[in-house]
Amino acid sequence: MKYFLVLLQCLVFSFLGFSQKDEVTIKGIALCVPDKYGDTLPVVAAKIYFRFNDSISFVVPTDENGRYQVEVPRFKGKINVTCVTTKESKVKGKKRSVVFTPKDVKVIDLSKSLTPVFVANFSLHQACVLYRAPDILFKINSLETESGQISEKNIKDSISLLVDIMNDDPHCVVEIVGHSDADEKDKNAISLKRAELVVQAIVEKGIQKERLKVTGKGDQQMLYPSSEIKKAKTTEEKARMKLMNRRVTWRIVSWDYGVDPTKKQTSSSDDEE
Repeated sequence: MKYFLVLLQCLVFSFLGFSQKDEVTIKGIALCVPDKYGDTLPVVAAKIYFRFNDSISFVVPTDENGRYQVEVPRFKGKINVTCVTTKESKVKGKKRSVVFTPKDVKVIDLSKSLTPVFVANFSLHQACVLYRAPDILFKINSLETESGQISEKNIKDSISLLVDIMNDDPHCVVEIVGHSDADEKDKNAISLKRAELVVQAIVEKGIQKERLKVTGKGDQQMLYPSSEIKKAKTTEEKARMKLMNRRVTWRIVSWDYGVDPTKKQTSSSDDEE
C-alpha cells in the first residue's frame, strides 16, 4: 500500500509538471486535545489530505503513533494539508471510542522557504458525543423536575460540566435534546419544552443563546424501550425506568462559533513537533 501511495504521488506531480529532483519532506503528528482533566495523546488512523492548486490531492493515514510523513517535489506554490478524522480514528491507548472535531487545516507555502522539511502538526479536540444530565429528570406530562423546579443546586449538579466546557472553548456549539417516555401526551412538544427550559438555565449562567440549538425527540430515543420496561419485575423498577426516559441530553455539534472561515492557519519550517 505504501509503495502504491508513493507511485500515486509521482504520477500526480508528473501530471502537474513538478520536478522530482528537489524534494521536500512534509511531516507532523495529530494530537487529541482533551478536556482539562485528560492527557494529550496521538490520534491513530486520522487521514491527512494534501491538496495542490485546489484540484489534485492524495491522502495518507497517521500511524500507530499519530505521525505521518511524505516526500513531495518542490514547486512555487501552496499546499493545503488537512487532518480529517473518521469513525476508524482513535486515541492511542484508549479503549473507548472518542469523537473529535471534524478537521484541522494548515497551509504550507513552499515558495517562502528553501528548507527541505516542513512540519504541520494538528490539534483535534476531544468532544463529548452525548451526555445525560442525570439530575434533570421530569415528572410525567410535566416540566417540573423530579427534585422540584430547576434550582441553583440542579444547575450545579447537572449541567456544570457543559457550562465549563463551553466556557473553556468559546467556539463550540451544543445541541440540547429533550426526551419523553412512551406514556406521555404530546411527546414531541413536551420534550422540546424540556430542552428549552434547560437552555434558559444555561443562558442564565452566561452562555450565549446563539451557541445552543434545541431539539425535542419525543420518545424516539428512550434509554429504556417499552419492551424492556415490561420485563421489569416490580412497579418501582418500571417507574424508575420511565423516569430515566424523561430526560435532557446534549451533544457538541460544531466548533466554529465566531470563527472566520476565510482565515486559515499557516504552517512553516519554523513549526516544532
